[in-house]
Amino acid sequence: MALQLKRAGIHKVRPLAGGFEAWRKLGLPVEPLTSECEMELLLAGDGKVE
Repeated sequence: MALQLKRAGIHKVRPLAGGFEAWRKLGLPVEPLTSECEMELLLAGDGKVE
């Protein structure tokens, strides 16, 4: 996910140990993706928005 975000032009990201699901399971804050960000991820990655 971090690599996809970087390819989409978002540079202040880091890979998470355990991934995004581990972050959510710990109850840490998350924000929904904007439609603009979703489109950038689709264009930059494998077509999957997680």
